[in-house]
Amino acid sequence: MSRARGTRVYILGAGCSKPSGYPLGDGFPVWLRKYAANLPDGSLKIQKSVEKTLDLLGRFKVDTLDHLVRLIEENLRDRSTLPADPAKWPFDDRLRNAGALYDLADEQINSAKTGTAAMFRHLEADAAEGKLPGYPSLMEEIFGKGDWKEALQRTDCHVLTFNYDRLFEMAFLEHFKESSPPLLVHDGNVLNSGLNGSTCDEVSITPGRFCFLKLHGSAGWWVQRGKGTRGVTECRCYHVDPVDGQPEGKINGAAFFPQPGTYPWEPLLTFPNEKQRALSDDPRDFYDIFFTRKVWDHAATVLSGAEQVTVIGYSFNSIDRHFVVKKLLSKATSCQEIVVSNPHAKTICRDLSEDCPKLQKLLVPREEYFEQRCIERSASQRPPEFGK
Repeated sequence: MSRARGTRVYILGAGCSKPSGYPLGDGFPVWLRKYAANLPDGSLKIQKSVEKTLDLLGRFKVDTLDHLVRLIEENLRDRSTLPADPAKWPFDDRLRNAGALYDLADEQINSAKTGTAAMFRHLEADAAEGKLPGYPSLMEEIFGKGDWKEALQRTDCHVLTFNYDRLFEMAFLEHFKESSPPLLVHDGNVLNSGLNGSTCDEVSITPGRFCFLKLHGSAGWWVQRGKGTRGVTECRCYHVDPVDGQPEGKINGAAFFPQPGTYPWEPLLTFPNEKQRALSDDPRDFYDIFFTRKVWDHAATVLSGAEQVTVIGYSFNSIDRHFVVKKLLSKATSCQEIVVSNPHAKTICRDLSEDCPKLQKLLVPREEYFEQRCIERSASQRPPEFGK
């Protein structure tokens, strides 16, 4: 079957993860300190990354990672006297100094990613124990019941998420546990997220079928930079940790990092300013434009065919709102309504209307929490429930 999918598109934000014990953007240092106090033995590398990130959050006086990474890069630009275009850099001491500054910024940002990914993996056990509030009803809303293969073939949905966590994947495994979907759920034959198999060297999304796109990357995803100069000429290798529907215990260093290779593995997480640069005409030295461009291009494609968009638990923070409207919502030219499900939905819709007046007639605010939401559907709108 090759017909286009995506008459319904769901966009998920941190509000979907909060009921399961995950942090929102604000107040991140509190969560990171709590995690640091409970690190298991054998976690020295994780501990150093967490301590470095907490130190930077304190020095920059910010409480979100998005703002921290933006300030790290702004600080880098302020300290460098070189032109913005690397092609114009002179080969003198300033180049070597600038190179050291870039390496320092890379190290600081990678520490933030490592600490974040480790904490999010650590929280999975408690989240699974709490039965993932809100997700069971979302699974049925998108897929119905029965065999996972048949459900994926027949659903008219796509899902986009800004979340680093793996709660959607865990909920998928739980929802279809009787038909035993594979633990490598991101594969093109399952959730179709772009990374196929436990290791791969390209990002590939199968067109014409359901996809679950992680717009900012994911905990449990890794990228290995190979030889080459900064930027687009570097080769890549990707690693994907399998998702366990019932995770147990704490994640120590040995269980967290992939097996070492020729080059170090780095968490495949993308902060807003990195993503914005990767999708610009001049991505410069962003470490993984390949993943970001492929995923965002496909997200724009599925939105172009959407008849209904439902945004759940995403706040459209000012640091990224204009960009998301331009690159995502504005692509939904066939959309009949955009439902915003959020406790602050009216304020969000007002801000979106100011950014893009064309959206005003489409926006439907629903002031509700993720675990309490209920989309009214007639029997004819319900997805098929297979095997009943």
